[in-house]
Amino acid sequence: MCDWIRASFSPDVFWVMATALFTLVLVLVAWKQLRDLARTSRSDFLYRLKKDFFTGTQTEFIFLLENDLLVFRPVPFPRFDTTEKNGLKPEKDMFTTEVVDNVLLGPLEDVGVYWQSKSLSLREVYEIFDYYIRLVVENEAIHEYVDWLREQPGNEDLYDHLYLVYRRLKEETPKIRKKKRAAGPA
Repeated sequence: MCDWIRASFSPDVFWVMATALFTLVLVLVAWKQLRDLARTSRSDFLYRLKKDFFTGTQTEFIFLLENDLLVFRPVPFPRFDTTEKNGLKPEKDMFTTEVVDNVLLGPLEDVGVYWQSKSLSLREVYEIFDYYIRLVVENEAIHEYVDWLREQPGNEDLYDHLYLVYRRLKEETPKIRKKKRAAGPA
């Protein structure tokens, strides 16, 4: 028998090797558990973000935007009036800009911040929020409001993260859809 094999069976060397092997197994187990914990934490974050966004008030605004029932009026005080179209008459005649900021634009700006800080991937933003980001940013009343806001001193960069993620989604959506089609149905 070779000397190194015989030496590895000596009690001193054997226990060092056994300890090293046991330590390696513990590291692998810990790594797997931490990876699973990180996945669970990320899933929980996405679930909470989605849950917080889709409330009754957001749903109401989405309906108003989809049917082009909002008009921005900056005077005598900034607000969004609702209009009747195609037989659809909204329950409320108007919304303050603060409500639109807090309920719609603010949460979508947060999505942009999370994406830019890499807390969300572009794919996750696409899967959950793409439709809503496009709907909001491309809406004429919202666009007029954001332009009006940015004309106010100190507001030049308001909702920059929302518009940044919107532009990136617009660029990357065809690539994302192509990858999804190539992968086939889930």
